[in-house]
Amino acid sequence: MESMKAHAAFSLMLMAGSVVLPQAAGASSEAFDSVGCVLQKGNSAVLVDLTGTQVFEIWAAKKTKLRRDLIGSKVRMVGAIDPSATPSPERGAQRVLVRGGIKRTEKGGCADLATKVGASAVAERDIETPVATGPAAAAATAAANSRLQ
Repeated sequence: MESMKAHAAFSLMLMAGSVVLPQAAGASSEAFDSVGCVLQKGNSAVLVDLTGTQVFEIWAAKKTKLRRDLIGSKVRMVGAIDPSATPSPERGAQRVLVRGGIKRTEKGGCADLATKVGASAVAERDIETPVATGPAAAAATAAANSRLQ
């Protein structure tokens, strides 16, 4: 019975389009593997789950820019949640996602979500992402190497 409850909860998370993989207690970051929309909010990039209820500010494991052609697209992103990082309040993000890898799953299709969260589905230029350091950066890189194929 307990196994069925766990399976049902996991299935609901998948249907919502967002999965934060559990880690052992005391872990410094959480592995992340999710499908959502990449949008621009202010001068930053955010990932919004397909229901529009979770907003993640996107950081990177190394100095990089997020290509403008990804803004407004549905993507699969793997990486790690950095519990020690604080998202910018004006971005409306609840957590910081350190991206390890990103793969477009559908070009466009995010205009309604952009309106819902007060973001833009169009970018005029590539977006520089803040650089994370420490365990979350290493976890994001490891997640990209093992899951995004």
